[in-house]
Amino acid sequence: MQVNSISLLKNERGVIYPFVFGLCFLVITVTMFSALQYKSNVTYTENLEAAYMYQSLFETGHRELIELIKTNKLDKLASSYTFYSPLGTASATCAFVQETKYACTWQMEINDGKTKLVSQSYDLTLLQ
Repeated sequence: MQVNSISLLKNERGVIYPFVFGLCFLVITVTMFSALQYKSNVTYTENLEAAYMYQSLFETGHRELIELIKTNKLDKLASSYTFYSPLGTASATCAFVQETKYACTWQMEINDGKTKLVSQSYDLTLLQ
């Protein structure tokens, strides 16, 4: 005696219904999209954290360099200054370009080895 059972996935000859393929495709698509979105969010978060670290390093080094300029401890010739922070290091290479202006190139390096370069000019008349 043979028992007939009803299946929602395939007919009595074993052929899979088309809606099953569509449902499987939908599940796979949603899963892949979610994985890609998660990867994108992780990358965005890492970049944002690095940007905050660079900004913090630059502001810390900038503040200390301004103090050196105000106290006239900055060399009138080209010179290099390095400022250390728990986040990394900020190095400034400065040159006296005009009577009252310094041009500095900042290199910020965070602890994971990534670096960023920034150029900044300082006018001595505005700092006094």
